[in-house]
Amino acid sequence: MIRLSKKLSTNLGFLVNNSLFYRLRPSTPCLLCDTATQSFYGACKGCFSDLSWNRYACHQCSEPLFSAHESAGLNCGNCQRHPPPFARSVAPLLYAFPVDRCLQELKYEGLRYHARRLAKLAAPSFARAYQDDALPYYLVPVPSHAKTKRTRGYNQAELVAKHLARRLNIPLNTRLISKTEPTASQTGQDKSTRLKNLKGSFSWEQCESLSASEHIAIVDDVMTTGATLTAVAHIAKANGVKRVDVWSIARTPKRG
Repeated sequence: MIRLSKKLSTNLGFLVNNSLFYRLRPSTPCLLCDTATQSFYGACKGCFSDLSWNRYACHQCSEPLFSAHESAGLNCGNCQRHPPPFARSVAPLLYAFPVDRCLQELKYEGLRYHARRLAKLAAPSFARAYQDDALPYYLVPVPSHAKTKRTRGYNQAELVAKHLARRLNIPLNTRLISKTEPTASQTGQDKSTRLKNLKGSFSWEQCESLSASEHIAIVDDVMTTGATLTAVAHIAKANGVKRVDVWSIARTPKRG
């Protein structure tokens, strides 16, 4: 609730602290269709309802499942057979149009504003996911190699993590892990191949005490096979982090 000067009149205070003030806020273009909207989420009502939300998903890897009953705090069969190094995964949206196009434009076309808009859209889902759980102490973006960052001009995972950190009031930490070896494009490769390509490409850089980082969330823009997030989570766990969660804006469903 907004609290301004005590000298405000009762009527003005009511306007500031209640919905009338919200309705008077300026309109902004919808994230997806550019229609003017006052929505807190940045998307107009029609686009918001049309988004492909990852409502029913595995608790541990965010793989889309078939029903609320199947996904009610349960892990998919693959996570039960081969538990990943992270405790849980949160991916509010599916990697489907138009979110997939926004993420592609963010990563390859320099449209950085998508990071802010998608974080605004997804932040309430991350908050709801931790209603009965402790939020991570740090958000740690998946690092990119220095050469890649120089070429692109930024790290899209870091941009997403920065905006989520601001909205959820969680410290951002970009110093814990670095990418010391470049890797070729992983597009079209399965998880085992990706993991082989990523082996030895990340390193632990933390020098300070781990007492404050016993629970972190690693943030990426999209989770496809989970290989990159798995590799980074392994590094964190091997260096004393007790609990690692992984966050992404969107999850790519398995083929078939």
